[in-house]
Parts: sequence; C-alpha cells; structure tokens
Amino acid sequence: MDGIHKFVKWSLTLNDIYYITATELLLWMTEPSIETLKNLKNLCNESQRPKACDKPHTCELKHVEADGTPSLRYMSTCNVCPNTYPWI
Repeated sequence: MDGIHKFVKWSLTLNDIYYITATELLLWMTEPSIETLKNLKNLCNESQRPKACDKPHTCELKHVEADGTPSLRYMSTCNVCPNTYPWI
C-alpha cells in the first residue's frame, strides 16, 4: 500500500496525469476530443464532479452481426440513446 500511495502522490505532480472514474472514461470513449479532455481535467476536483446517474434507461438498438444476421443489442445509459450500438 505504501508503494501505491507513493506512486499516486508522484503521479499527481505531473501535468498530464488524471484520475477519473470509469464513467468519465466511457464518456470520453464515446466522444473522444480535446474539448472532452479539457472538461475531464476540470472534474478532477471531487466536489465538482457531477452526481452519478441513479436511474439509467435501457436502449434497444439494432445491430448486424459479423455474418450479416440482424439482431438487437441492449445498453443502459443516462444519456440519449445512440442511433447505433457503439461497437469498434
């Protein structure tokens, strides 16, 4: 534990290291941009972070499998449902 604490304290002295929540990471992954990164930088102060969503809704999204078979995918989000299932 001492080693982890020492590493975190050291990493916080660097200008390009941010500790963010998994939700913040996923938000950036859905909209990767410099502006989003700048907004995340402002969220590093825990008291300024938005409250977590406690009532997400489920999105039913059409998806086409690799073999061309149409299917439905489901995802929960507190944001507007995307037009397509987020897939790489």
